[in-house]
Formats: sequence, C-alpha cells, structure tokens
Amino acid sequence: MDRLISKKYAKALYDLGEDLNKNEFFESEVNVLKEVFKEKEVILFLRNPKIEVASKKMMIKNTLQNKVSKEIVNLIYILIEKRRQEYILDVFAMYEHILNKKKDVFVAKISSATNLKKEQVASIKEILQEKTGKQIEVETEVDKTLIAGFKVKFGDYIIDRTINEKIENLKKLINNISFV
Repeated sequence: MDRLISKKYAKALYDLGEDLNKNEFFESEVNVLKEVFKEKEVILFLRNPKIEVASKKMMIKNTLQNKVSKEIVNLIYILIEKRRQEYILDVFAMYEHILNKKKDVFVAKISSATNLKKEQVASIKEILQEKTGKQIEVETEVDKTLIAGFKVKFGDYIIDRTINEKIENLKKLINNISFV
C-alpha cells in the first residue's frame, strides 16, 4: 500500500513537470530536499500527531519559501494535509525512479564494508554500462554488516563480491560433504 501511495503522488509530480516542462528543475529540487527530509528533527516534527497541520505547513513555508518551486511546496502541503508526510522521501524516491525510467537510466546501488574510492566506483559503473549497454547512475553506501568486499544491486540483479557471501557458500559446500 505504501508503494502505491508514493507512486500516485510521484506520478502526479512527474505529469505536472511534463505539462510545465519543469521535470529537470523538479529533479534538482528533489535531490536537495531528500537531504532536508532525512534530518531526524524534521521527520519527528512532521510525524508528531500533536502538532497541528497548519503549524507543519508554516514550518515548510518558512523553511522552503523562495528556495523551492511552489509546485514542490504544494505537493508537500498536500501530503501533510492528507496526513501522509511520512511518505515524502518515498514520493521523492519514486519520482526519481519514474524520471530514470523515462530517461532510460538505471540506478545501481553499491554497498561496501568501507567507503570505496572514486576510481573503484567509476570502474564498477563502467563495467555495468559496458555489460548492459545502458546509462548507469551509481549510489553508494557503507554497510557495517559486511566484513569486506562489495555488493551491487541493479534492477533485479545482485552481484555479491563480499566475504559474507563467500562464507555462506563455504558453509553450503561443507554441509553438502558426506563422510561415508
């Protein structure tokens, strides 16, 4: 259900952007706003049921006025009025997904035990583009649960080059050995 809600609002923003020829502009604003709405204080404020809708909208107005287009601010207002403010980041992510799909751009998410060097990320990106023939955008994250190596999630595919995966494969191999 959450995905459907996010998709509905993201699609509406995309359609509006198409009508106004502003999707490129909206995309840059959404990239900035994703960081704003990741802040714990902002999320806690917007999710607090004791704070009135008018106060939440006033905070958005004071924070974003003259910094973000009125269309994006109005979208956020609607989400607040409908008590769906917890979906703001999901709507932005779905909006980016729709844009990427329309531009035939694919996003690969690289998780690694430590921060990868720019050269390593560029190399992975280049290999993916070469293998798929598609334009690739790369997102990286550090996953402290990984021992070493990296994992790439790309559409429905996962390329796992982590020590964790190798340990799991070794466990399976050992479990399949029979001593007769």
